[in-house]
Amino acid sequence: MLKKNNMRIAIDSLFLYSSPNTGISVYTNELIKQFSSLENMEVIVFYAGNNKQEIQMIKERLNGVKYQLRQVNLHGRIVRGLWSIIDYPNISKYLKDVDIYHSPFFILPGLSKLQKTVITIHDVFPFQYPHFFPFFTRIAHIQRLKKIKGKICKNNNIHIIVNSNSTQKDVIKLLEIPLERITKIYLGISEVFTGYTKSEQDIKILERHGICKPYILSVGSLNPRKNIKRLIDAFEMNKNAGNFPHKLVLVGTAGWLNQELLSRIKKNQDIIPVGAVPEKDLPIIYGNSNLFVFPSLYEGFGLPIIEAMSCRVPVITSNVSSMPEIADSSAYLINPYDYKDIAKSIKEVLKNHNLRKELIKKGMERSLKFSWNKMAQQTLSVYNKLIES
Repeated sequence: MLKKNNMRIAIDSLFLYSSPNTGISVYTNELIKQFSSLENMEVIVFYAGNNKQEIQMIKERLNGVKYQLRQVNLHGRIVRGLWSIIDYPNISKYLKDVDIYHSPFFILPGLSKLQKTVITIHDVFPFQYPHFFPFFTRIAHIQRLKKIKGKICKNNNIHIIVNSNSTQKDVIKLLEIPLERITKIYLGISEVFTGYTKSEQDIKILERHGICKPYILSVGSLNPRKNIKRLIDAFEMNKNAGNFPHKLVLVGTAGWLNQELLSRIKKNQDIIPVGAVPEKDLPIIYGNSNLFVFPSLYEGFGLPIIEAMSCRVPVITSNVSSMPEIADSSAYLINPYDYKDIAKSIKEVLKNHNLRKELIKKGMERSLKFSWNKMAQQTLSVYNKLIES
């Protein structure tokens, strides 16, 4: 419950327009949506830039949501790239009437030390696997995290939110941030997934995306972290062994450092790269698959795991980072570095009826543990404690 008569929060809109098909974008959207529905809360959507197309994307994403758009004009790609790494420009003058400034990504702009600030760190992957990023992206991410590390020890008005125990341990170890300055809050699952039931109309959506049954599915961008290369190795191993009618459907953006992977996908007619799809189509693509495989090398949470579970699909995922925590005992865990293990698990789950039935039942029950409303209430508790401190 709110402890003030009214609270005004500002939420950074960056991922609503820069990476609209990512988990961080979904998280940002849900923060704004959930808090905008509260009568005693005013939401300011903060935009740093000067691009009409980006502003239009924000408005489209937040259609029907009550909020105030507040803009700081930043001109030029270099300035916009630097503002999250250095303290220029200082945006405090835009936030004088704001109780909490929340960055849903690890970006800490120039702010007054008096400004109560919440930063969500979804992962510290750039520190652990820097070679999986393009050079300039790698440098930017690492500098952003180093900036937070340096600022938080000097400023008690900054608090960190993470999405899993796994990420919390990484933040404590790699950024040396004390446990008392961190709160773990799980992500939620959208109603579009929880309310899905199969329909005869599904086939039209599948055809529109060039998908034919039977198929196994993976959702995520084609960057090295998602480990699609080893998934394809496993898929082709099963295909070459014979008696394997399934296609492999890949949903997600192209990502980066992927030229070899894209070439390989193009040569294999049994692999269907769908690209990014509207959220309303995702439950249908999940729900009509025979199996969901998420062999990522590292995740701060892994939203597709619980999305697939909610759509009553058996899930195979990795036994590293946050994935065993989020899946609990409701998914078949594999070693993501061993494509033969992935191949074996795919065959076993597809052929073992009792195992499939158990994974679907457990997965559905597990998905019910996650809620965007619960996420918002726990985040609100963080806001209140920070304001009172």
